[in-house]
Amino acid sequence: MIKRFITSVIILCTVLFCLAESVSSPDNNTLNISAQVWDNLDSINDFLTPATTHKSDKHNISYNIPYNKFLIGNIGLKAYSEQNPQLKVSHPLIKAEDSYYHNYTEVNGQRGYEFYISENNVLSRVDYHTRSWQQLDSQYLTYHFPADSPIPQEAMQILDKRIETFFTYFPEQNHELDSLRVNKLDYFYCPDSDTIERLTSYKTRGIYLLNQDYVISTYPAHFHEVTHFLINYYLKSNELFTHTFLQEGLAVAIGGRGGLSTEALMDAGKFLIDTGMVNYSDYNDVAMFSAEHASLSYPVAGLLTRVMLNHYKPEEYIALYRKYSNSTGSFSNIRELDWLTKGVIDEYVKDNSFRTIFFSCDEQGYRNIYSSETLKISVSKEMLQFKGKGNINFDFKEHSLNESENGRYSLKCSDEEITLTDNLLDEIICSWSINFILSDEKIPLADGYYQFFMKKAVFNLQ
Repeated sequence: MIKRFITSVIILCTVLFCLAESVSSPDNNTLNISAQVWDNLDSINDFLTPATTHKSDKHNISYNIPYNKFLIGNIGLKAYSEQNPQLKVSHPLIKAEDSYYHNYTEVNGQRGYEFYISENNVLSRVDYHTRSWQQLDSQYLTYHFPADSPIPQEAMQILDKRIETFFTYFPEQNHELDSLRVNKLDYFYCPDSDTIERLTSYKTRGIYLLNQDYVISTYPAHFHEVTHFLINYYLKSNELFTHTFLQEGLAVAIGGRGGLSTEALMDAGKFLIDTGMVNYSDYNDVAMFSAEHASLSYPVAGLLTRVMLNHYKPEEYIALYRKYSNSTGSFSNIRELDWLTKGVIDEYVKDNSFRTIFFSCDEQGYRNIYSSETLKISVSKEMLQFKGKGNINFDFKEHSLNESENGRYSLKCSDEEITLTDNLLDEIICSWSINFILSDEKIPLADGYYQFFMKKAVFNLQ
């Protein structure tokens, strides 16, 4: 009896082992492409399909690199290995699902040269994981999304309009938007952080991948990452790296930052400069900028870039951007910004206020358009007067407002802050906080309501 039991266990273990081998091991006809590309970068050209190559090349964006653009993001692993020759290099080739194999190079736990292989043709990690996703075109983008997480079409229209605003800073050549209407930007909308990590291997809310010109985000209209694409699209011929202050400053100045509009960030940037919490002149040094936490450096860099865009002609700013771009990632300090003084910044902000929440207003002739126990709204020619308390969710369009638990907008009112969030975009579009002012300004409170004003333009009302 015991012998039979032991024999059964051995047989069962053998069967399970064989099953496991059949799932995880490649067949004899599947090439270890990562190993081949590791030894010879040019060999990647033998495994890219015309469709994959088209995705990398359709926007005619090139980089000053001695290898196929598809490999951007991988080369650092080879340099790391060469600097640490004692570390083992392996090239796993593992059966994934259906007819696909997962192939990558690994050095001390770090991965690169990562591909998915079918019939010895290469797919990127993103293309593999989204191969069954749905697609929907807007004017300038092709959205990719899981079937159970559709992209809000109004968000698509908003991002199209934001793309057009980029070219108000850098006047388009005749072909720019026309070309983008045809060869649309691929935008991958991820419903959660787990999905974007599965696609990119990064714990992030959004990223622009240079190798295929993909924007991947958990936000439906992530203009910050799209701006990274647009400047490269505008320049066409690029270096692989740009001074971080210029690169991120431009993306914040035009595109905000994930979850925060440009307007919401500019006041924070001004406060950080005024209080001396940051020494913005340090940002001319790429190491100093990179060492600063993004919550401090990005708002300041965005504000400074707005001042620069106002000061320079477009071709002058582009010349500066190109001057501090290269293929090594090593930069000298930016020498051309001695003119960017505190006085210049103050004068610019005075003439170009980003403030969207006010506690007094000179306009007259307000008429009431909505009234409830938690929210009262009146409208004039340019402004909206709010009287609110607590947290309120509502929809607001064409001067018609309805409170709703799942409303597009969320308004939070307290003694210390007022915040308006656009839930459709998952973006704070207006914010006032006692933590970001130097005066003794307070939110007026009367009869239990916080009273304040907002520009009608916040809601795109005429």
